Amino acid sequence: MWIFKKYVLSVNELFIDDRLSNIKYYWDDIEEAVETEGVLEIKLHDPVKYLDAIRNPFGRLYAKFACRFFKKKPSFKIDLSYIKSPANDSVLNILNDFSIKAEG
Repeated sequence: MWIFKKYVLSVNELFIDDRLSNIKYYWDDIEEAVETEGVLEIKLHDPVKYLDAIRNPFGRLYAKFACRFFKKKPSFKIDLSYIKSPANDSVLNILNDFSIKAEG
């Protein structure tokens, strides 16, 4: 999956690599992945260890504040409009295949 001949999302048995945000989401950390309206939302078991990877300093500060004081678990989002999956398969189907391989 690429934009300008560069991959923006890479998926394997170990992790989902969001190269636009420069974050690797490891399968062991992923609680759930949901695709709605062209956005993939990734919910993590322990999102606190991913907060420092948020590039936007205000977004990072808000997420840390909400986590600490309101016990709100942040979710991470990937815009799927940049992604063309092989054989017109949905991105969620591809992720499901890899998550099953990661469990086995």
